[in-house]
Amino acid sequence: MLLSLACESSNENIININFNKVDGYFVSNKTLLNSGNNYLYIESKAKFDNIFIPMPYPFDPNKITKVDFSKNVVIAVIKNGRSYWEIEPIEVKLGGNILHYKYSAVCVADSMSWGAVIPNIIEIEKTYFSGINYYENNEYLFSIDVK
Repeated sequence: MLLSLACESSNENIININFNKVDGYFVSNKTLLNSGNNYLYIESKAKFDNIFIPMPYPFDPNKITKVDFSKNVVIAVIKNGRSYWEIEPIEVKLGGNILHYKYSAVCVADSMSWGAVIPNIIEIEKTYFSGINYYENNEYLFSIDVK
């Protein structure tokens, strides 16, 4: 949280970044994930297709978001464990060369007998930034370098 406050309270320009939620995908069972949270930055369709698979029938194929990787990149959080989560993106801001991605996460079922892999995927227009800070329920959790 200190990073968020420091960034937002400085004289640095903070820019709101438009994003779209990417719907209609689940994580391939061939994808190797850490237990807990996994944080991803994806620049190519090939990498995206290695991780995510479109939902099969009866999911409406017209509701599957098509990402245009010539213009956009994908940011994702994947929760992997014995809990079921509802995750919603809140905002994306650019401060200097760091992207700040805030999302809400609510655990709706805990200590399940089966594993759940819950993806939260958004797309943003390609722009320069060197890292992403992830904030869950307004709390700083993790950073990744992207360049």
